[in-house]
Amino acid sequence: MIQFKVKDMFFDKPAVIAALDEESRKALSKAGAYIRTSARRSMRPPRIRPYRAVLAKLEAGRPFRTLSAADKRAFYGSSEPGQPPNVHEGSLKRMLYFGYDRNSRSVVVGPSIHTGKRGAAPSVLEYGGNATVVRRKKGGGRKRKRVQVKARPYMEPALRDNLAVIPKQFSGSLGGG
Repeated sequence: MIQFKVKDMFFDKPAVIAALDEESRKALSKAGAYIRTSARRSMRPPRIRPYRAVLAKLEAGRPFRTLSAADKRAFYGSSEPGQPPNVHEGSLKRMLYFGYDRNSRSVVVGPSIHTGKRGAAPSVLEYGGNATVVRRKKGGGRKRKRVQVKARPYMEPALRDNLAVIPKQFSGSLGGG
């Protein structure tokens, strides 16, 4: 895993200002902002109606283990595989940043993993894979379970949705008209 200080990459830092001319800095900053905003907007709260339907089945006495996979996803508020992840508390949306990468002379957009905290949730959601889920028990304590998570991409679709807009940001910075 690559680690660096995200705040050192912000477009208002002196090192970034010195490395780029103003037009290129503005164009890269706008491109990063468009992609980040698109990714944030793709993450929505779970729909309530399916949850209520599943809750009605449980209240009618149906055991949870007999519910379909779609009903279980609706109960927990998970998005469908292939769709952007649903937002429950918003931490993934708040973790999305963009900054200037001096090595590749480009903008980098994506989630920041805070130091001192373990977790591969952003990567597992984007590409799929294995994750450890921790659930609280009723009497206290926790139960850990290893699960397979299907991809719920949010960054790649955001880039794809903005590919037509991004080149327009560079028309003035590359000597073109």
